[in-house]
Amino acid sequence: MRYRLLAVLLLTTLLYACAPPEPPAPEPEVPPAETAREQAERGEKAARRGDPETAEAHFRAALEAAPEDDEAATWTLRLAEMQADMGQTARVRDHLEDLADVSLDETQEARKQLLEASLKLASGQVLSAWRTIQPMTPPDAFAERYYQVRAGALEQLDLPVDAARALVERSEWLSDEQALKHNHEQTWSLLDNAPLGSLQDRRPVSADRLGGWIELAWLVRNYRLEPRQLDDALARWERQFPDHPGGPHVLAHTVGEYRERVIEPEEIAVLLPLSGPLADAGQAIRDGIMAAHLAGDGGGPDIRILDSAGQEIIPLYRQAVEDGADLVIGPLEKDQVDALARADDLPVPVLALNTVSRGIESIPGLYQFGLAPEDDAAEAARHARDRGWQRALVLVPDGNWGERLAEAFTEAFEAEGGEVLERQRFQSDRSDHSQPLRALLNLDIGERRARQLRSTLQRSVEHVDRRRQDAEFLFLGATAPQARLVVTQLHYHQGVGLPVLGTSHMHASQPDQELWSDLEGVLFMETPWMLNAGVRTDDGLDRATLEELWPEPMASHGRLFALGVDAYRLVPYVELLRERGGERIDGFSGRLEMDERGRILRGLLPARYGGEGPELLREEAAEELTL
Repeated sequence: MRYRLLAVLLLTTLLYACAPPEPPAPEPEVPPAETAREQAERGEKAARRGDPETAEAHFRAALEAAPEDDEAATWTLRLAEMQADMGQTARVRDHLEDLADVSLDETQEARKQLLEASLKLASGQVLSAWRTIQPMTPPDAFAERYYQVRAGALEQLDLPVDAARALVERSEWLSDEQALKHNHEQTWSLLDNAPLGSLQDRRPVSADRLGGWIELAWLVRNYRLEPRQLDDALARWERQFPDHPGGPHVLAHTVGEYRERVIEPEEIAVLLPLSGPLADAGQAIRDGIMAAHLAGDGGGPDIRILDSAGQEIIPLYRQAVEDGADLVIGPLEKDQVDALARADDLPVPVLALNTVSRGIESIPGLYQFGLAPEDDAAEAARHARDRGWQRALVLVPDGNWGERLAEAFTEAFEAEGGEVLERQRFQSDRSDHSQPLRALLNLDIGERRARQLRSTLQRSVEHVDRRRQDAEFLFLGATAPQARLVVTQLHYHQGVGLPVLGTSHMHASQPDQELWSDLEGVLFMETPWMLNAGVRTDDGLDRATLEELWPEPMASHGRLFALGVDAYRLVPYVELLRERGGERIDGFSGRLEMDERGRILRGLLPARYGGEGPELLREEAAEELTL
């Protein structure tokens, strides 16, 4: 998920190993000591005062002085822990190998297992690390370290609320004020970036410290678009959770920053095509904007709607500004967005509902928010890497749309360390896709070899199709009817067992039992809106309510209607999203954040076709956990 928060935070200093090590610092000078045990004692004192380099030097000196001492195993473990804190994973492995044949007591064995788990986390073996630490009951002496590693594992498993619980447990074992402050910041960052639904699932919360963190995160996330309601909610929270550590950090810093960065326009101009070939799309987006506007308390901005169809966009924009608009939503047409990107300046911000073309640099004040197919393909690539898939096959329809999907998927997948083994196109106006499928699966290579043998030997040669085994999944760019044909023929051509991952375009929103059956097991990325995944605004907007109030646009252009709702709700926070990298807002179109170019990125949800239709994917990794 995508939908995966991975890498939002560095939860544990044990995971510093993921980054290249810093150049070695000068080795601390170790004062002479009478005994090895005195060296070890000095090492412990250095560790307690936050000086790991000196502590490491003392423990090494103790081991060099008395390698056969009864305490040597404990010193080795302590040295390995120091080096783990500094990201020296190779040295940690060396020390663990030194202990491979050493008889350890119960506490020492637990410390060794914890170090092994931290190394697995650093190398991406998350489930293996979890299986190592999950059954452990840590002694008090290293409970703080245990909960730190546990939090790191749960964060990498995309379970941010459970990771926050581990950090709250860790805080009980911390006495240093700076360490506590950092732990609180990590706890808040996890919950502030958790899917809103995972916070909602934990409510009503318990009256303990974790419950206070969860409730605070839910209130801030749910009401941050409504500052007045947020103030009231936070006042109630302070009365419910007096002296909670989240108060000073969140209320003094995060909420204050939200308030400072909020845009409160008095008038918004909406530039959309309300006539011509894009009229239906423009009207659906307009209806979504008005639904979000009317759901407010009546204190929102004035909305003025202008038809942009066939218009020169720069004069239309300037006229809207002259007439009093202090923010513009739209346009929708790509050439008009490109024209704004080439403008000399934009005196008031623009939230365009499309993206600029490749090769065109945007300008300050132009924010881009649309439903580009490239976004879906990139999300599919990230989800594949989150699942641990490394090698992909790619199949898309011929034409510009398919090429855009293939390019976006390949670029994102390779950027995440994956490899595209082969790409093929299928002809969308045909029903037989045997040729590209056999080429993808290398079945055509076997056929050619058999023909060559028959020609050389001048006799019959038996040939059995065997597909390639190096590919881990197929990325399929297709609509639902196209996917149905391709998947059926894929299974016929030895493709049974090869996972198929696609984009939201293969989601058939209308019930179709036969199609569901044919596509059972196929994965795709989709918006919370289309999966009805529980997104709800503080104004009470949810899919059921909107379907009742706006039935026609919801039925015919639901995605565009949702885009309009999200566009209106983004308006106050475009500046905040631009200035705070990684800040996210839960929307109907996905988890929304802004990149450095001013593009709103949509984090989508993984879904799967089941026997009863599309369903939100519950990660296999999470299902294996016992929390």
